[in-house]
Amino acid sequence: MMTIEEKRRELFEAWADGQGYNLEYNDLTIYESGATRCAWSGFNAALDAVVIEFVGEYEPTETGEHAQQVALVANCMLDDCRDAIESTGLGLKVLP
Repeated sequence: MMTIEEKRRELFEAWADGQGYNLEYNDLTIYESGATRCAWSGFNAALDAVVIEFVGEYEPTETGEHAQQVALVANCMLDDCRDAIESTGLGLKVLP
C-alpha cells in the first residue's frame, strides 16, 4: 500500500511531467529544480487545505417504511462517498 506522500507524488509527477517540469531528484531525493520544488510544495499545500464536510446523516421528514428506506439508502451513499474519498490515499480530511 502506498503512503500518502507516495500517492501524492505519483499524481503530482503525472501532472508535472505534462507541464514540462524537471522531475530529476538530487542525492537527498528532492527535486533538483527549484521550480519543481515550489510546485510540489504548492500541490501539497492545496491538498492539505481540502476539507470535505458532510452535512451528517439524512433524517427523513416523513414517517413510514418508505421514508425509512430512503434514509437508509441515503446514509449508505454518504458512507460510500466518505470511504471513496478516504481510499484515494491523498490524506484528504472528511468531516464529520
